[in-house]
This record gives sequence, C-alpha cells and structure tokens, in this order.
Amino acid sequence: MRYILTAQADALPLALREAGGPKVARYLMPGVALCEGVTPHKKPIFLRHLCPAEIEVPLEGTPFDMEGLQRGLSSSLLERLHAGTRFSVQSVIAEGYTPAYKRFDVNEALSSAIIAQTGAELSVKRPEWVLSVFLAQGTGWLGLSTPAENLSDWAGGMRRFKWEEGQISRAEFKLLEALEVFGVPLSDGMRALDLGAAPGGWTRVLRRRGLYVTAVDPADLDPRLARDTRVTHVKATAQAYLRSPAPCDLMVNDMKMDSAESAALTAQGAACLRPGGAVILTLKLPENTEKWFPLVARAGSILAKAYRVENIRQLFHNRNEATVCLTKL
Repeated sequence: MRYILTAQADALPLALREAGGPKVARYLMPGVALCEGVTPHKKPIFLRHLCPAEIEVPLEGTPFDMEGLQRGLSSSLLERLHAGTRFSVQSVIAEGYTPAYKRFDVNEALSSAIIAQTGAELSVKRPEWVLSVFLAQGTGWLGLSTPAENLSDWAGGMRRFKWEEGQISRAEFKLLEALEVFGVPLSDGMRALDLGAAPGGWTRVLRRRGLYVTAVDPADLDPRLARDTRVTHVKATAQAYLRSPAPCDLMVNDMKMDSAESAALTAQGAACLRPGGAVILTLKLPENTEKWFPLVARAGSILAKAYRVENIRQLFHNRNEATVCLTKL
C-alpha cells in the first residue's frame, strides 16, 4: 500500500528514515511525499503525519471533481464504516494547486456521501476513523485509518491556532500544541516555572490555564503580565535562579541554548519539581539537519538521568527545534 507522509520540509529525509526508508513515488509538496513500503518507527520524532493512499482519483480542478472523489469511496473503504461509527474527513490541498473548490467543499461532499451510504456519524473532534484526502495537480488520494495510525489528529499534522487578542508572541502556539499533543494535565492553582520567560508568551498561556507562574528572565516581561498578581517575575538568569528555586508542579523551557546545555540545565531543575511533575522543553537544533538525530539522542540521554522521557516530537509550530515532554522520576 502507498502512504502519504509529512514532516517539516527540511526534516523530510529524517522522517523517511523513521518510516523505514520507503521508496518515494512522488514528492507532492515541500515536506510531503507519496511512499511505498512504509514501516514507521513506534515513536517518531520528525515524522509528523502518516495516512494511507488507498484510492487514486484523477482530478481536473473543477467542481466535477467532487463526483469523482465520491465515486472513489470504494467498498474496501466503506466496509469499515457502519451505522453509529464516528468518522471525520481531513483534506489537504497541495501548495501551488488552486482548484475551483476549497477544502470545506471536499469535506462536505465526502462526509455527505459516507453518511448516505453507511449511516456513520460525522464527528470532527472524536472520530474512530479518519478519511484522509490529499489533492495535488491532476491526482487525488483517499485513505481510511485511525487517528492513532495517522500520528496526529489534524489534517497533514498541521495544527493551527487563531491569533488571540492580547497574545504576546507566536511562540505561544508551540506551548499550546505541546500541551495538546502530549496531554499534559493542568489544573487551576498549580505552580509553574517558566525559564527564559521574556517577553512572556508561555507565561501568558499558563496563566490562562489558571496556574501561578514564576517567570525567570533578566529581561522585562510584557507590561500586561507585570500587572498580574499570579505572575512572579524573577529578574535573573535561569542558572542563577536554579541555585535556590521554589517548588513547582510544571517547568517549561523555551530558551535559545545549545541543546545539550539546555538539557543539562533542565535536568538540574528537576530538584524543584514535585514528584510526578512535568516538563516541556524545546531543544534548539542547528541548520545542518544531519546533526539532528545525534543531538536529540544526546539531549535525551542527559534528561533521562532525572526524568522519564515521555515523548519527543517536532511539532507543527516548531522550526529548527524538537519539543520534549518529561516526567520527574
């Protein structure tokens, strides 16, 4: 069977290695490849999304493509769906391809056809099955799989957030995605430590979840955070603060540091975490992607001395980074 896999554009060669070195039948757009012979690693880092390409449908780029896509819903796909089964349709239109319809039109046409033919229930947020659709110049692909098999709950692994009023930085999206992907439990009144916090994007995210935050950075925070009584700004380096830190339930670190140094600092910070406390850390990686695997492995070995490494993923909102989720041993 063929599969469509996605990764950050620069990390696609690494993702292909994590997929078992499959044969690439076609590069569909930057970071996306149609492959044969996929055997993915159980816990990939750079492979973001994977979906089967079971049915191939010719496309003209006109609204008549909706009928062709509906006909592509073969019995081999539909026999896995029945009355009451929860499903969703996730479609991606390749960059540079501009058909006379939008993703919404594709999702609507295929959802309606599935409901009419099987009685299955459309459930965008809690699907048991996902019909993945990828459309490129001249050809579309359909495949049915579970969200777990896809490695991501979002079409193409592209988790997008809307810019909020009062948002401080784009970096907030990284933490929002990490909390969601890793399922980090947060509750009102927990205490968090934000290392290298300025200007305060991650602190703002944690405050909106009801946490008390100690924000450590020699630089100033956004004035809106400075007025927040649940934010304590410590104007010091992370290294200085960790010599006598206060206890916390969660530690986050998005500092621009060498990955090994950042891992060592985060390991040092384990002393202030309560038992079972969690950490979210971004490892900064160099331009040379050939160094990414060994650098991540080295950082992981440093962190494993103080934590259980729950997961390492290059998330959609990462750039030359990988995000790590840890639990204190």
